[in-house]
Amino acid sequence: MEENGSLQKSLKWLKGLSKGHELEALTLEGLLIVDAQKGSIRYNFVVSSRVSDPDGNWHVGAMATLIDDLGFTQLPTMSNPPLISISQVEIEAKVIAEKGKLSLVVVEIRRKRKGGLIALGKQWMATTKGSINAVQLKSQHILDAEGLKMEEDAILQKSLKWLRDLSKGNISHELEALTLEGLQIVHAQKGSIRCNFVVPTRASDPDGNWHVGAMATLIDDVAATAIYSVVDHVKLSLDFSISFYSTAKIQEEVEIEAKVIGEKGSLTQVVVEVTRKGNRELIALGKQWMASDKKGMKPSQVSSKL
Repeated sequence: MEENGSLQKSLKWLKGLSKGHELEALTLEGLLIVDAQKGSIRYNFVVSSRVSDPDGNWHVGAMATLIDDLGFTQLPTMSNPPLISISQVEIEAKVIAEKGKLSLVVVEIRRKRKGGLIALGKQWMATTKGSINAVQLKSQHILDAEGLKMEEDAILQKSLKWLRDLSKGNISHELEALTLEGLQIVHAQKGSIRCNFVVPTRASDPDGNWHVGAMATLIDDVAATAIYSVVDHVKLSLDFSISFYSTAKIQEEVEIEAKVIGEKGSLTQVVVEVTRKGNRELIALGKQWMASDKKGMKPSQVSSKL
């Protein structure tokens, strides 16, 4: 391990995170740094049952939290993010490009022994007033869902019950109960869900903002609910990207809207907008492809761009 002042600061910051805020203490629990040098850090990690989804898999939101924090750790060393591992896994983050204040980091998560790729995270980060915020240089608009009425449909009601049970911890593990706490469904119809949400203190990052990993968890679950309302079952995430346009503070009220916008065979695409309540300022835009697991289909890759 290279004895470098900024490197040691970044590693100390990461160790502090793993013992600090509730969300990060939960999702980073047991993370081990096995090699570190300027611009590249490698870790070992055992996925805890506390960060699983209802099917017992590593929740993509927990994975996003870990990737975001490991990417941030790279920035003080070279303005890029680090590589990491999972189940037992290996995680590695590397800064691969810089452009002005922007740094591009790639994070690979592989199985410890077989080396099979589990997830590939790509992350643009920018320096803003001494802090680093994730950005993605693409945008997409979705149709407004105002005025839609709740459709009294058995499948729709099942999907909404599933989301409510997740937010209350009835069928979920600790991660979802923490990140979805207080979620309110205000409008729903087949293929479209709108919710209000007050960002809970437990979902904050060290700066008092809504943690992007907590946001990713919520986006993933609301997106899955929108698809559930169409196909009558939960699908698996195959490709998941989020563009961040702003931040939200703890106790700030936001609106989340998910819409199914396309289907291709067993694949379904959903778009999720997170906006500030009141002025409708865009905070984040999530795009997700999900696949049916009814025939045992499993995702070959989860791509997260945070």
